Amino acid sequence: MIRLALKGMDELYKELELRKSQVTAMRKEALGEGAKVIADEADNRAPKSGHIRIDVKSDEAIIGFDKEKWYWRFFELGAKAHAIKGEPLVFEGDQGLVVTRGVAHPGMAAKPFLRPALDTKKDEAIKIMGEIVRRKVE
Repeated sequence: MIRLALKGMDELYKELELRKSQVTAMRKEALGEGAKVIADEADNRAPKSGHIRIDVKSDEAIIGFDKEKWYWRFFELGAKAHAIKGEPLVFEGDQGLVVTRGVAHPGMAAKPFLRPALDTKKDEAIKIMGEIVRRKVE
């Protein structure tokens, strides 16, 4: 009969738990710096600069526009012609304040800025994230 035993596993587990927070911090830093490269490019391409935001979670970074610029999704994706109704519908038009029950929006072609920023800067972002991880691991 042969018996095998692993001793010191409790100590190893404790050490790995201590390292977990360091790995999480490293991942967030790398994601944040990589996302910043893409967000800066998107901000340069956006309809108006200064509204691209980055939300870094423990395992992902979300790059988009702030809540006040929710309608920028239509620049990114476009919109087909559609009716906009309201009771009343009030908005600022070319000639001043408009009060009506509805309008026919003609739609708009997409003028993307997020996807082209990713396509242009993804290699640079990957390189920066890799450098951060490499530096932290060493």
